[in-house]
Amino acid sequence: MSVINEIYAYLKEQFKENADFDEQTNLIEEGLIDSMMVMQLINFLEKQFCIEIELETITAENFETVKSISELVEKMK
Repeated sequence: MSVINEIYAYLKEQFKENADFDEQTNLIEEGLIDSMMVMQLINFLEKQFCIEIELETITAENFETVKSISELVEKMK
């Protein structure tokens, strides 16, 4: 499974409702993720992809879409 697909699948599992989103949906603006969810997502990403996400990379820009999250992971690999 590709990085983007793994992230998408994880987020689909985490959302209590059947949220309708794709890789370009702004997750923050749509209210789908908040700061707590970002921390849980970081934990998942670090374990799943054996990476360490540095503090300075934890920005809204890097976590606003599934695509931007996957691009961050690819940079960290």
